[in-house]
Amino acid sequence: MRPRRVCPEKEALKFIASGKDKDIFQKKFMSQEKGYGVIASRNIEAGEFLLEYAGRHMAGSEGEALFKEYSAEDAAFLYFYSFQGPFYCVDGSKDTERLGRFINDDHIKPNSKIKIIVDEQKRPHLCAFATTKITAGEEIMFDYGDPDCPWRHKTSTSLCREIKESRWKNSFENLDLKPGMMKIDDLVINTEIKIANGCKAAEIFPGLFHNCKVAVKRVAKHISKIEMEMANFLCSENFKAEHLLKPIAVLEDTYFAYFVSPLCEYNLMELIENKDFPERKGLTEHRRLEICQELLQGLQELHSHGILHRDLKPENILFDINNKMYIADFGASRKLDLAQTTFSWSSYEDVGGACNTNTRENQISR
Repeated sequence: MRPRRVCPEKEALKFIASGKDKDIFQKKFMSQEKGYGVIASRNIEAGEFLLEYAGRHMAGSEGEALFKEYSAEDAAFLYFYSFQGPFYCVDGSKDTERLGRFINDDHIKPNSKIKIIVDEQKRPHLCAFATTKITAGEEIMFDYGDPDCPWRHKTSTSLCREIKESRWKNSFENLDLKPGMMKIDDLVINTEIKIANGCKAAEIFPGLFHNCKVAVKRVAKHISKIEMEMANFLCSENFKAEHLLKPIAVLEDTYFAYFVSPLCEYNLMELIENKDFPERKGLTEHRRLEICQELLQGLQELHSHGILHRDLKPENILFDINNKMYIADFGASRKLDLAQTTFSWSSYEDVGGACNTNTRENQISR
């Protein structure tokens, strides 16, 4: 005898009342551009209840005020809708265990849609229901219904950037089949293929994390304790930043710690020193000012959380395949300690430093 199918709306009300999600979904890092998404861990039939878009409910006017205050990252979690005439908003930007807020947009081929479910107290709730059969391992997607979503409006320049090949393409070909391959939980790396060096004898390798291309920084565990604490803080969902290269995950084995980060293409030193570097063609005055602005914004994001980088240099200013800038490598970073920090400036000579009397005239004139 076939089990009786539960009414999807009643199932939605059950989970709304419990304040919990169904246990058939998992949050997964999809890509640097998309961020996190929601993956089904079993097959799902069309019409089945999926998840509630949970958050703080408010009037639409309050949501519009928050939209102006929030960063672009937080504003993306504001869901506006109308119900029986009035305009409402659900703010899903706050960090919770609920997964509905991580469902990504797909206006071309979505596999779910949002319905309004009313509870016994006559309060509306936004719930996602499957519109087609969803297979295990498939990402849950619905149409946000907003034609002004920034990711739907790509300029010809950004489209060209998106389809261009990564400079690390060859490093990822048959990565898991080449000598030097090793696996740690959901991470696959190849220690025979190094793409960069970091501070404190760190090495950066290409890797696959949940089958997404990433960069993996490997550091000896005996010198990585403070960096691991910093990385765990940076990769927490409470830490919001647009121009800081936040770790995706921190893993470890017997001897090493592995810091998994989004893959970047080049650094500021290459852009400055290599006259034949392809990206120099677009290094106009406007682009230079844009880089400076992004750098200052990244520093503001870092300092607003009481963190000092302490190793800021061109090699640690990275750019992704779409030329977006990120401050990276927090191996020397520290939380601000007011007892050990001087906010006023003092010259080297005033604090007892030896003065170099052999300074050349042309250095002074600069």
